Amino acid sequence: MQNKILVVCLNPTLQRTLYFEDFKAGEVNRSKRSLLSVGGKGADCARILTQLGAEAVLLSHQGGEEAELHANLCHEAGFTLCSVDAQVPVRCCTTVLHDGMATELVEEGTAVPSGTEEGLRKLFGQRIAESDALIITGSRCAGYSDFLYRDFCREARDLGKTVVLDVRGEDLRRCLEVEGLVVKPNLSEFVSTFLPDCTVTEGHEGSRTVELAKQKMVEVGRMAKARILLTHGRWPALCFDGEQPYTLQVPPVDRVVNTIGCGDGVCSGLCLALLGGVSFPDACASALSVGSKVAQTFAPGSII
Repeated sequence: MQNKILVVCLNPTLQRTLYFEDFKAGEVNRSKRSLLSVGGKGADCARILTQLGAEAVLLSHQGGEEAELHANLCHEAGFTLCSVDAQVPVRCCTTVLHDGMATELVEEGTAVPSGTEEGLRKLFGQRIAESDALIITGSRCAGYSDFLYRDFCREARDLGKTVVLDVRGEDLRRCLEVEGLVVKPNLSEFVSTFLPDCTVTEGHEGSRTVELAKQKMVEVGRMAKARILLTHGRWPALCFDGEQPYTLQVPPVDRVVNTIGCGDGVCSGLCLALLGGVSFPDACASALSVGSKVAQTFAPGSII
């Protein structure tokens, strides 16, 4: 039976990907390959879920001149867009691929007007009842109430749904007031949320900070009765299954093409593996393999 996943991301995005054989700052640079796609963490998750054989519904808002284009690109990606009209433009972010690296140029989302949240809550109530699981991912535009994501988590858990979170900061802290969640930020997001005096980046292992994060992961997981997976780029991931922590190696990648959406691949793979009934460490290992597949594709947030 096909799993049905509701994905919530309240910062709709168009994504332009540009590949350059040579790139020089301050000069005219001509791309050798380009792609316009629906983007953002929510769309990436929905697209990957679809490619993995699930039925995905993306809940968001949209508006402005690019709303029709955004909706059409969601349709082309194979998932259902369920949205409210917020009468604000859909942002467009750009990825520059050059020399084996992905540089992201991010446009900030526009605040939604009052009244948007009321319609979104109604849609959520309808959609979560018919879904097997909920994924909440990414930043949310200003204008929504601070406890919206927490309320979504509570409503979903009250219905017995699997809930996977890929958020950070106060949104993550508030959501963890609800017990029994699955949490998958990357390591730097987790550290910035719970260890603000420490720093870590994907380009460096940061062993001392990693050890502190592992201790904090166990503390947070036990307090919130949560299971946690912390990704760290090509470095080993940290996993807490509710009882004990694990370290998991990331599957090797022969050739990195575009790392945008790798974390969304992990999030999607984790959700589906858990719905399949496997153990949490095994689900994490399966999820990491999906993330590695994403890194090898030109299209962002895609395994094909």
